[in-house]
Amino acid sequence: MIGKVKNIIEKLNQNVLDDDFITISYEIIEQLEEIPESIEAIEPIIKLIEMNPDADFGTPGPLVHFLEKFGENAYYYKLIESIKRQPTSHTLFMFNRIVNSLKGKKRIEYLQIFDFVINAIDFDEGIKKIAAEFKEYHQS
Repeated sequence: MIGKVKNIIEKLNQNVLDDDFITISYEIIEQLEEIPESIEAIEPIIKLIEMNPDADFGTPGPLVHFLEKFGENAYYYKLIESIKRQPTSHTLFMFNRIVNSLKGKKRIEYLQIFDFVINAIDFDEGIKKIAAEFKEYHQS
């Protein structure tokens, strides 16, 4: 990861548990958006969200708005990898926002990610319930 991006990501990591994290993250994301290599921040931001399941990232929050700017090839697959590793309520929420925008075969394919979470043996029951609710929403 490029030095400037790494330093900015470190600021996010240092402040993730701060009560004012959303405000802080808006300021940090502004800095990140000024860097041409900001795409390098996708995976570290997703991992930050993954590793801090109880943090308040907003709904959806500045981090999600930043990530969504990158679209399918840069962002979606990294998020899916995270969900398969360790889903959180926020990463499932993020994924649901993606599914909302899809149609046809791609939508059907992505809905299977919710099935993966629902059927996983080692995931928390609360997380499985969230995945089931999102899937049910899309099937109704």
